[in-house]
Amino acid sequence: MVRAAGRQEEAQRADRVRLQGLDERPVEADLDVPHGAALRGPRARRAGALRRRRGEVRRGLPVPGAVRRRGEALEVRGRRHHLGRRHEALEGPRSEQRGVREPPPARLQGALRQRRGLGLSTFVLIHGAYHGKWCWEKLAPLLEREGHEAVAVDLPGHGEDGTPVGEVTLQDYTDRVCEVLRRQSGPVVLVGHSLSGIAISQAAEQCPGRIEKLVYLSALLLPNGKSAAEASQEDPESVISESTELDAENGRLVLEDAGITDALYNDCSEEDVERARRMVGPQPLAPLATPVQLTQGNYGGVRRTYVKTLRDRAVSPAVQEKMLAEMPCEKVVSMETGHMSFFADPENLAKNLDSLARL
Repeated sequence: MVRAAGRQEEAQRADRVRLQGLDERPVEADLDVPHGAALRGPRARRAGALRRRRGEVRRGLPVPGAVRRRGEALEVRGRRHHLGRRHEALEGPRSEQRGVREPPPARLQGALRQRRGLGLSTFVLIHGAYHGKWCWEKLAPLLEREGHEAVAVDLPGHGEDGTPVGEVTLQDYTDRVCEVLRRQSGPVVLVGHSLSGIAISQAAEQCPGRIEKLVYLSALLLPNGKSAAEASQEDPESVISESTELDAENGRLVLEDAGITDALYNDCSEEDVERARRMVGPQPLAPLATPVQLTQGNYGGVRRTYVKTLRDRAVSPAVQEKMLAEMPCEKVVSMETGHMSFFADPENLAKNLDSLARL
């Protein structure tokens, strides 16, 4: 009996050593059983225990996508990922067709809930006129450094999206935003820059339950029934309209070089200006001419905040103040930048967004 107990303890120690190494070999190999031989008695019981503890199926093969904790990291399919960083395991795979992410695997949604319990959020970032998701390239990593998730979106007709510009409507903008929101694991902080203030407002009307709060970043904050075109006519201090060319035949506006250097990027680096010259594209006309349709029951129930840019030459500070007087927000923060604060001062913008998310 003493010898049997000793052999049993030795076998258990060997099992523990194998498990500590997370060995992926079939259990039969660990138990020195010839391939194809049947397991009976104590060996069968030991094999079953090993398989259950190692996350293996009955044939001794690794479960696809098995997840194990090691310290503060998750290991998924042999790759290590850390919480608080952007990665495919938490965001889900990207859709190659439309540039949005699939929902995260159910087994990892607990990790996302844990992040929210720590005051961490998912930011969905919506670019303004003439731009695409590329404009968030400096800001997104700073939000992720704080533990948040950042999801940048190309609206229809912008960036890498192939929708013909002349066919794009405000409803297309709204549908794209809500589509992205539905693919997230829970309510998000929805950030709209400039013209996309109308897109996030309309999204809050269409899918309010998907939004934790709105952040208008030097953006159009319009009441029900008003269009972006009307708002622009009420801003004599803006210089952006002086640098746009109307292409009515193709249903678009084209931004001239002066619009980049004088109206939008007036306080940005030359490197950012040169990149903008390469990346900006035409702006669909229809979204500008369409009034927002908002109700108190849907849009009115979503929390909203605002980031003012005090040296803005596209949406003037005076018009920002006027919009806020008409449409008050829960919290307003100010930045000493021009219109493109995510290029001019991304560090301070990230801090402001972090503070707004934690309200």
